[in-house]
Amino acid sequence: MKTVVMPIHKKWFDMILYEDKKEEYRKIGDYWRKRLLVDKVDRIKFVNGYGKNKPFLVVELKDIRMGTGKEEWGAVPGENYYILELGEKITYGNIKVRAMVVKKKNKFRIYSMELCYSYLCKNNKILEFQNDFEAIEYIKNHKGLDYVETKGDV
Repeated sequence: MKTVVMPIHKKWFDMILYEDKKEEYRKIGDYWRKRLLVDKVDRIKFVNGYGKNKPFLVVELKDIRMGTGKEEWGAVPGENYYILELGEKITYGNIKVRAMVVKKKNKFRIYSMELCYSYLCKNNKILEFQNDFEAIEYIKNHKGLDYVETKGDV
C-alpha cells in the first residue's frame, strides 16, 4: 500500500473529517501526476499545520480522475483538476475535539465546539444522553474529547 502526504487547509480538513466531503482536488501537472498516478497511491494522509504534532487523517483513495470539481468543496468553476475520490477514513491523530454538554428538554446533548466554528455547522449534534453524568463519562472515555463545559437548560 502506498500513501501520499497532502497538506490541506483546516476548512477542507474538517469537512473531510467531520462532514461528507468525498473529493479532494489537485492541480493537473507533473508534480501530482508522479505522486498520484505513477506511484499508484491507495491512501492519502492529510495533514493540517506544522510540527511533529500536527493533526492528520488517513483516508482510502478510491479513484483518481480528471475533470471539474464542486465549488463547495474548493474547486474553481471551469478549472480541471485531478479529482481524488475519497473512501473510508482509516485513522487519525493529534485531533482534539472540544465538546459542550447542553441540557434541552430533560435530555443532554454533546456538541462539538470544533464543528460549531468549522465550515458547515448546521447540525453539530453528536450524541444524546438521558443525564449529564452519562454524557460527561462518555467524554472522559472517548478518544479525542478533551474539554467539557456543562450548560443549563436552553
